[in-house]
Amino acid sequence: KGLTPKEFEISSFAADRYYCTSTGLLATENCPSKGVGWYRKNDIPSVCTEHAGTALDAPSVIEEKNKEENKEENKEETSSSTESTTSDTQSATE
Repeated sequence: KGLTPKEFEISSFAADRYYCTSTGLLATENCPSKGVGWYRKNDIPSVCTEHAGTALDAPSVIEEKNKEENKEENKEETSSSTESTTSDTQSATE
């Protein structure tokens, strides 16, 4: 407590996954409480059977998807902003 967080290099032998805090198995969208755990890639638990459903994507996969979506949104906003400025300029000159 009170220490600054440290960055660690992610091992190619490890994988991050959401787990169900009740069962310790991989979390589904139906698990009421979830945590993030790190597992050896050759020793990942099975999907939670108490809260049936589809296993959640890994936190790193979700983060990557969010980054891609943000890039696309920023491109659209920039494009829309440029079109609006061009339109306003044309109206002012007419």
